[in-house]
Amino acid sequence: MTIETKYNIGDEVWAIVDNEVQCNRIGGIKVQTDAVMSRQDVSGVIIPIRIKYYLWDGNWVDEHKVFSTKEELLKSL
Repeated sequence: MTIETKYNIGDEVWAIVDNEVQCNRIGGIKVQTDAVMSRQDVSGVIIPIRIKYYLWDGNWVDEHKVFSTKEELLKSL
């Protein structure tokens, strides 16, 4: 199984943290599954996952709330 993330550790990103637009760096990545499957059920099945990024300021942020530029973040609002 291969899991690809939008960003890598060390990438500079933009996010809203504590109601404030911030520029930060990715310090870690967490991948969570939303389903429990046995080994025999995994073949050919899409398992939903949630990716979170750990920012250097100590906050975990969902992948869909992290952006490459400040402009992209502001357009999403």
